[in-house]
Amino acid sequence: MKKSTAVGLFFWVIVTAFCVIMTVLTLPECIGVYTGNLPQVTDLIYESKDGNVPDGYAKIQVDASLGNFATKTETRNYVTTVTEYYIAWLPDESFMAVAVESKKDIAQLDKISEMTWDYLSGTTNSLSEDYVELTGEVRTLDSDARRLFEDALSQFGVTEDEYLIRHDVIKCTKNPGFDVIWVILFLVAADAACIIWLISLIKSIKKYRHDKLTGVEASVDDSTSRPIPASKAENERVVVSAGEAFGRIRSNELKQAIGLNRIYIVFFATLSAILAFVIGFIIYRTNFYVAPKDAVVYNLADPQAMESGKKYKMAELTIDSIPVLADYHSGNSYNDYIVTSGDRFFIASISEDDIDNVRAEIKNTGSSRLFGFLDTIPSSPQEECISALNSNYGTAYHDSQYKEVFGKYTIYVKPSYNGAGIGGDIVWLIYFFGGLFFLLFFVLFTGCIGERKYVKKRLMAMTDMQYTAFEDALGDFDALSPGSLEKLFKDHQ
Repeated sequence: MKKSTAVGLFFWVIVTAFCVIMTVLTLPECIGVYTGNLPQVTDLIYESKDGNVPDGYAKIQVDASLGNFATKTETRNYVTTVTEYYIAWLPDESFMAVAVESKKDIAQLDKISEMTWDYLSGTTNSLSEDYVELTGEVRTLDSDARRLFEDALSQFGVTEDEYLIRHDVIKCTKNPGFDVIWVILFLVAADAACIIWLISLIKSIKKYRHDKLTGVEASVDDSTSRPIPASKAENERVVVSAGEAFGRIRSNELKQAIGLNRIYIVFFATLSAILAFVIGFIIYRTNFYVAPKDAVVYNLADPQAMESGKKYKMAELTIDSIPVLADYHSGNSYNDYIVTSGDRFFIASISEDDIDNVRAEIKNTGSSRLFGFLDTIPSSPQEECISALNSNYGTAYHDSQYKEVFGKYTIYVKPSYNGAGIGGDIVWLIYFFGGLFFLLFFVLFTGCIGERKYVKKRLMAMTDMQYTAFEDALGDFDALSPGSLEKLFKDHQ
């Protein structure tokens, strides 16, 4: 075995072992986050020897809180994330920080905090029976957050002389299951890639040793009966032209396999080109397209616009009251709200990033202009919208009256919408699945190209006598799938 080969084998053994160990250590916790099967913070405190909360993912039920003590705003890749920090009052009379991003979690913690202070001030006789269950990662508070945490507790008269103050935070993202699925996929893909590469390397080593042994025996026997040259130099030589090499093929099976390889090349190249065009077209339409100055912007306040509009056409609506949450979409940044304009009700899908701006604008000016595109929602959320309308406005509409009450379309609020005719989550679905299949088809295309080049080189390196012996040795074979033709030539080397 060559020294470089031995070093390569040792390197990939180490890399594979590292990936497998990381998977064994990390995968169970990631699966726990994705499935929601995680321990409670209170159980971890009880089970720990020192009473501390170990780092890692866990669940926490918060039924008492002293309120918000800090806000952190971060912008990454043009996406702004606002994290609110709360003081959780745990059942063992200790205090711990909780960081949340979801607007729904923030609203629930605000409500629990208000009810907690009602209890502490004597307005009520007991804490609220309501609670919010959160999933997140337990970490140690950084220095700034710890200072704010301690300052807030000090203002409330909570000191370490009387209470246990935990300097940890459980950081809860909007969708922790979605966050870890990428870690799971990466670990599994890394393990598979390393194992496949390692197996391939071991096979190459075995083949090298076999070829070396075969070469020695051939030189001793002075045999010239091998149908294909074994050395690299002989394989790369040109004995006949490409036309002559392919023209002397007599085997119908081999002709069919080579013809099928050509079809695969055209097929995968076409699919790759189509997907590349689709992805490029969407990137252009969603980022660089500019709607004509005279493009129609449908005003939903106009009943005729509601009827004559089309999905993904630009739309606007000026509302005059605070939006009321009608349907919360878990794992989605957009939620459905009931909005009013005059005496009419509408449904608006508004992102968690925009809803605060809309509320603030209405409080300050009395109205807010929503801009985006026309959209529709499925029947199940329609029922939620009617239910929310009846409970918040005292109406008594039936589910079947959705279109009569709200109209045929909703407005999907997206201030940056440019009239591209493509909107919503469909863009990201096309990016994800289109990109995934483009990579798959492109890899298959390049693989088939490489396979054809390899077969062509091998055929051109054979003399007529060697090729005749090669074809006679093939017998019956099946080489109909991509890569099988190259394998056929290698197996008969």
